[in-house]
Amino acid sequence: MKPNRLAVYGLTAGLLGGGAAGLLLTGSTLASAQVSDVTGTVTDPAATTDSTAADKPAKGEWAKSVLDGLVAKGTITQAQADEILAALNAARPAQRPGKGHGRGFAKLDAAAKVLGMSVEDLRSALEGGKSLAAVAQEKGIDVAKVVDALVAEFKAHLDQEVAAGIHTQAEADQKLADARTRLEAFVNGTTTS
Repeated sequence: MKPNRLAVYGLTAGLLGGGAAGLLLTGSTLASAQVSDVTGTVTDPAATTDSTAADKPAKGEWAKSVLDGLVAKGTITQAQADEILAALNAARPAQRPGKGHGRGFAKLDAAAKVLGMSVEDLRSALEGGKSLAAVAQEKGIDVAKVVDALVAEFKAHLDQEVAAGIHTQAEADQKLADARTRLEAFVNGTTTS
């Protein structure tokens, strides 16, 4: 297991354990979360629909939102919350095409080379809403060449992992077959199921 993932798992387990300990130490139970109104009717606040989408934390801010709640309850200190956030950000893996948050434009070297443009210019075009296929068509380049370049780049990565003993050749072949479908969808600006 990679050290960054191990750190994330350890921090997550620590947070869950701390939250459970805080719940036990305060004597709170799920039953006490029910509220009785003036008429004596017991209602569950979780069943109400008063919350709006504005109550949800912004994308990428969920960890801070959770930790702020634990600080407010006194389960952890602000210093501990800051350390956890710093560790989570440091352990965050790099994004790959089609993975993670956003559009996944992390690895564009091969596509940019085929398209005859810089990675920065390609990234700007994609962030502006264009697909790789649209950029290729504008430049008069066959979309299949872009897909082939991305697949070749991924195959080189898999070959390194096979040589390092991370994957067997059969696993790498299956990943490569799966990747072609995902990369075609990525190039065309569509998603796969």
